[in-house]
Amino acid sequence: MVKKFICLANSKKYNERCVAGIEVEGEERKFRVVRSGSTPIWIRPVSKNGHGEFPTNIASSFSILDVIEFEMESLCPSGYQSENIYFVSNSVKSIAKIKLSNDNLSKLTSNAHLLFGNRGKAVHCDVVDELTHSLLFIRAEAFQPYIKNENNQLRIKFWYKQNEYDLPVTDIEFDRNFHANPNILQGVSQLYLAISLAVEYNCWHTKLIAGVVYI
Repeated sequence: MVKKFICLANSKKYNERCVAGIEVEGEERKFRVVRSGSTPIWIRPVSKNGHGEFPTNIASSFSILDVIEFEMESLCPSGYQSENIYFVSNSVKSIAKIKLSNDNLSKLTSNAHLLFGNRGKAVHCDVVDELTHSLLFIRAEAFQPYIKNENNQLRIKFWYKQNEYDLPVTDIEFDRNFHANPNILQGVSQLYLAISLAVEYNCWHTKLIAGVVYI
């Protein structure tokens, strides 16, 4: 079965990548978002290696808002990572690109009040199985990127539904662009973020900014 999704995350995952996005149907100029009720359905194509890392040699040619197509081998949900799908090798390709506009992006955003059930930077392993998803796409209401001095980590402070968050950025392209131009978000009126919930580390699942889209 062929699957298609709008790429909203292309981020670092160990020595490879994590690629994910929202499922669509149809052909170019007539793509339709696939939903469960009112909620867009996410897809994360994963390999059978390690933690399911996606090969960098394939992902490096993909950009945010590309429409990616692949042949599905099988569904492989894992706890809260309900979006995981095994892909057939050499079947993954970019077939189109979604126009950057608030109208298009607003159709993809989540209505969740909190990011993965709390206001913090992570979800504890004791409660993570209460979640049924590990990916969200949101519009930030205020934002400030910065470098954390202790570890030279790029992070973004932002507000979402009257709550402040401060999360690390794993979007490789945005990280590269920010270091080339630290003022990259000056004058930006709309910032959209793909938020991912990482695998467990010391009994915590960190919230990550896996994709950055701005207008």
